[in-house]
Amino acid sequence: MIIFTNGNAMEIPAHSTLGEVVRRLELDPRTIIAEVNEEALQRNEWQTRPLQENDRVEFLRIAAGG
Repeated sequence: MIIFTNGNAMEIPAHSTLGEVVRRLELDPRTIIAEVNEEALQRNEWQTRPLQENDRVEFLRIAAGG
């Protein structure tokens, strides 16, 4: 199935979770926030949040500073 990550089409297996996509992209979950269809999700939801065809996933990097 196709989802969109940060605006780019990505093919993933059906029934994939957000957590599986994070691992596939080799992202460090401690340094990102994830949104699915403009809904921010808690990190503990990623492993159980199934993705659907054409979902829009945004990964935002957390940056400390002032």
